Amino acid sequence: MSRRDDAIEEAAFAGRWSFSVAPATGVPFAGSGLLYSGPLSSTYACQWTISLNAMRYHGGPVNGSLVDPSGTLDNQVQNLDATYRAAVYWGVDGAPERAIVDYPFGGCTFGVVGANVRVDVFTVNTVSPGAPTTPLLSGFLTPSPNVITSITAPTFTTGSLVIAVLGSAVYAVPARAAAFRVYTSGSIVPAALSLRVNEAMSNGSNVKRDGLFPPAAADEQSNSAGYIPLHQMAQYVTIDNLSGTQLAVAGVVFLLDMG
Repeated sequence: MSRRDDAIEEAAFAGRWSFSVAPATGVPFAGSGLLYSGPLSSTYACQWTISLNAMRYHGGPVNGSLVDPSGTLDNQVQNLDATYRAAVYWGVDGAPERAIVDYPFGGCTFGVVGANVRVDVFTVNTVSPGAPTTPLLSGFLTPSPNVITSITAPTFTTGSLVIAVLGSAVYAVPARAAAFRVYTSGSIVPAALSLRVNEAMSNGSNVKRDGLFPPAAADEQSNSAGYIPLHQMAQYVTIDNLSGTQLAVAGVVFLLDMG
């Protein structure tokens, strides 16, 4: 074995490279240090592949009174009360980085490059005690010391906000964001809606105007649109509701560049 391989093996003994947990209902979940590596020297920094597995059924009601003794529903166990995310820390020596990523029901895999890495999974809100059972969460961490592979980029999804008539909503750009897209609620956004999207700095000045979703197609256009590259100076994405009569409900999905 090479010195690099020896160092990574030592990091394995000093870390936690897999986890499997079942969060309780009714309380926030904060799994600290579910995945982490032992520190490597900067000489042996490498790519780490992080896999957050699909959420799995593990008994109890699924939707209302529906039960699934056969396990065929698998990961379709979560209710709308809780949203799971992961805080990812990685870096070399005294230059750490931190980003928050979505943990989707179907799982995800992404990579970072550094001498150490840590992943904490948490809920944004709580699952009601009387709601369907929470899923089984699991995941694993693997080093990729010799090959840099192409891995799907993670995302960060904001909550949706109600935008008043002729009002605006402001969404802070998260760490490592490279592009974004707007989503709207098709069940609430009316056909007569018109939205304008801008990228702005913290002082409120716009650095880029990204377009106008015209009437009769605002929800369909936003939800089917591709990602828009972020301006390098953008600190916020703002959505203006240009309708003089209709409320809007909208949020932002950010595409993250983490290595």
